[in-house]
Amino acid sequence: MRCAATSHRVLPGVALAGCLLVLGACGAQRSTLPPKPRGSSGFVALTLLARYPEVYAQAEVSTTGVVEAAGKHGFRLAGPGVATKIMLLPASRAAADLGRTVQVSGLFTVSFQAGYELALTTITSSGG
Repeated sequence: MRCAATSHRVLPGVALAGCLLVLGACGAQRSTLPPKPRGSSGFVALTLLARYPEVYAQAEVSTTGVVEAAGKHGFRLAGPGVATKIMLLPASRAAADLGRTVQVSGLFTVSFQAGYELALTTITSSGG
């Protein structure tokens, strides 16, 4: 009889400990997303910008890539392993650097209508 009375006291304690362990683990999960850009430069590798646009949306960023033609009057930033189109706006500022590697900075935006866009603040050619 004594064993039966002890087991009734142990089971609620084990259940409570199990619940606390599960609840504690919920808040301990870490994000697998990269951090937002920091510092005055806000530099983000182009591969990260294209892979995790939700992290950088509405952020001032700078990155490096090659200016490519995209459509009749548009230009995009491209790089090795980057299939995502990041349009450069205004297109007139990017036109002179077609085919060149550039350092760009500006406001990165994401929308369903336009896709990924970088509103240029600066664009500097770093060679051909």
